[in-house]
Amino acid sequence: MKYNFLFRRRKTLGTKDCICLSVFLLTVNNVYQFKALKFIHDWYKQILPPIFNNSFRYAKNVHSYNTRYAFQNNLYKSRFRTNMGKQTISAMATKNWQNLPSILKELNTFTFKNNVKRYLLLKQFESWSKKSLNSTHI
Repeated sequence: MKYNFLFRRRKTLGTKDCICLSVFLLTVNNVYQFKALKFIHDWYKQILPPIFNNSFRYAKNVHSYNTRYAFQNNLYKSRFRTNMGKQTISAMATKNWQNLPSILKELNTFTFKNNVKRYLLLKQFESWSKKSLNSTHI
């Protein structure tokens, strides 16, 4: 498992960071990303109630061009003129969905939650280890 790597690198991280990693806690920002990704995955698998059917659109349904972006089952990114619009769940979830590897997008709902949480924990750890390496070399 990749978690062994987390424990080997604990010494270079701060105390607060080690506490989060030792019990595998997501930061508040990553919890929000996790919930948004879970919501959009439920939409993708058509598990949500019908009221949410028009929440998102596939990029391949917006235009007829066969692009790499549309081929990867990415969603159409709506354009917003205000910061308030950029902070809506549809805008944030679309951005997070785009950054998610396509292998994770195709998982069923039960394995999706565990694998996305692992993915976010590894990304979180990588960002912490980069910060600690930058701070030790300064």
